[in-house]
Amino acid sequence: MNNLIFSIGVFITIYLLYVIFVINKRDKLQKLKKGVIVSYIVKKYNLDLKKINLKVLGHMISLSIAFIISITFYIVSFVDNYVLKVLLSFVILMPFQLLIYNIIGILYKKEQKKQ
Repeated sequence: MNNLIFSIGVFITIYLLYVIFVINKRDKLQKLKKGVIVSYIVKKYNLDLKKINLKVLGHMISLSIAFIISITFYIVSFVDNYVLKVLLSFVILMPFQLLIYNIIGILYKKEQKKQ
């Protein structure tokens, strides 16, 4: 139960820090366009970045990053060996990131088809 509460705290902390230091600053928000995550989503799903509200995309990315990290932390917290924790975190992080970012890309692709 303590791991779950701590994971929720990690989620809230990471999300709030991302919002404060990236989304609320105009220059950082513009740098988000050139970031790896946005580049991956735009190239893979042939999205028009001009039609995407950058602030909404920033919130989606910050929620996904916070979710990925908190879930990974929660799962890894059940393992006692530090080497296994590191290995398990890499095994969990990579496919989970791809899954979440693909879901975001699919949502934006559907949204752009409606327009």
